[in-house]
Amino acid sequence: MSYVLEIKSVYDIKLKATSVLGYGYHSATVLGLLDYDSANLIEDVAPIHASIYSMLPSGTPIDPADLTYVKIKTSTGQIRVIAMDWIDTQPELINTRQVRIVISNLSLSKIPELQKMLQRNGFTQFTIDTISG
Repeated sequence: MSYVLEIKSVYDIKLKATSVLGYGYHSATVLGLLDYDSANLIEDVAPIHASIYSMLPSGTPIDPADLTYVKIKTSTGQIRVIAMDWIDTQPELINTRQVRIVISNLSLSKIPELQKMLQRNGFTQFTIDTISG
């Protein structure tokens, strides 16, 4: 199994065998593609593969040394290794940009409410500045 992945790009990755591996990774950065020996230096992948092998599609190599691995940095900063064959579908490339929003005639007393609204909706990296004019 092989997917198109770019080094240093950020992806949402869905995994197979979710009962063992979890559902996947949101906003994971691809750090490299690895062979078995290189992957094993980071994480002991053989027991993971053995524990999920029965949940993978037929034709998946039984020997973990026959797989290609992806080294990722999770959104929480952890370094992980996953086999291409453990990935469920083509990972979704995440394109992010800085966005500027201008709200006209906003009362300054509403700024704390605006901050709370952004935080409740998952936006944690923002700044609010006032503009004279």
